[in-house]
Amino acid sequence: MPGKTKQVRFSHTNLLHSPPTPSPSYSITSLPSPRGPITPPDAFPSHHLGLPGPSPYKYALPERSSRASTSPLHSPLSIHPALASSHSPLLKWDLTFPPSAAGSLTGRPIIPSDRATSVPLSSITILLPHIRWPIKVYASYRGGAITITDILNAIYDTLRENVASSDYHALPRQEQKRVTASYENRYRRIKSNRGYAEEKSQGVKKVDFLMGKTRFMGLSTSGSRPDHWVLHTS
Repeated sequence: MPGKTKQVRFSHTNLLHSPPTPSPSYSITSLPSPRGPITPPDAFPSHHLGLPGPSPYKYALPERSSRASTSPLHSPLSIHPALASSHSPLLKWDLTFPPSAAGSLTGRPIIPSDRATSVPLSSITILLPHIRWPIKVYASYRGGAITITDILNAIYDTLRENVASSDYHALPRQEQKRVTASYENRYRRIKSNRGYAEEKSQGVKKVDFLMGKTRFMGLSTSGSRPDHWVLHTS
């Protein structure tokens, strides 16, 4: 195992490498393969997403339209129960792991292809209270509506992006230490020497600015625009 000399690194480009194949217990065939090195999610022994059968989360949805809308909404807007903000969210997910590691805390399957919002939207913006970078989410197919898969992938991919050294040094000293600790914990958990070195070399990422608060706690409306949502973590 490489030495534990403290060193914060910053990549000039967003290098994303294919990770080792996750354990079959956590594979989700309906989600694309995650990008970026990861640690096999041994710490998350929950029911995985995408099991066959109808969605257990039945709530009032208008008929699926072939054309999603981003215009002002006149119908009540709500998020899929699996994504809704709660002190006990239905989705168990550490944001440092890919969506394939997420699971249902109820033991009931969550269907990744389910539409994410009660009113079909082709794009939304997700905001994080303590991070200045918004997360843009787009429907995975033209003219379609955003799904649970689209949201989870957009969150993960955005948080895997590198940050500039100037962003890090703009933080107060105490917060720099917490970001550094988050970065070090992320690469040190990788067991293989190659994966460890690869993840360390990619430097600080946006997810490290969560300073260890990487548990998914759901989405809530921002109160300003119907296509703006707030991501909560703990």
